[in-house]
Amino acid sequence: MDFIAPKTSRKFRDLDDFNLNINPKYFLMPFKFHHINTDIEVLVNETGDFLLVPSGTAKKVILRQIDKDNDEELYGDLIANFFISETQISPLIDVLATKYRTKKSFLDNFTTLHMFVISLRCEHTCHYCQVSRVTQDKTKYDMQKIHIDKGIKMSFSLQNSNISSSTTA
Repeated sequence: MDFIAPKTSRKFRDLDDFNLNINPKYFLMPFKFHHINTDIEVLVNETGDFLLVPSGTAKKVILRQIDKDNDEELYGDLIANFFISETQISPLIDVLATKYRTKKSFLDNFTTLHMFVISLRCEHTCHYCQVSRVTQDKTKYDMQKIHIDKGIKMSFSLQNSNISSSTTA
């Protein structure tokens, strides 16, 4: 990016060094962007909301070149989807926090998926699987029954209301 100055020092800079304007039109909220192709880029915020916009829009947003009157629809979308705020701390910060907390709520109870690879022997060659195709007499990498039992016991000892004890054959 040609509009981001190269890093010249590892020292902390003064807060004033980060102000692009003395009186900014709006304040930036955390977001990422990626060029889809030469014409379109996607802006994505921390809660997963996204906007598909013309290339160069991220640069304009960062440099605060989006005008509320001339770019009314884009400006409204940026505000509504928490890419920018008209105040330093958005009055809707609690809404954003709730969205973020909901998105990350799966972390509250640790994991809900436990996968045990009990053998590396298989006669299939699925492209998504870590198991190797080897002959059936190779037992060197099989998990011992005691380790299987301990693994299952450990997975059910974790306090997660989304783990069930049902099994499939």
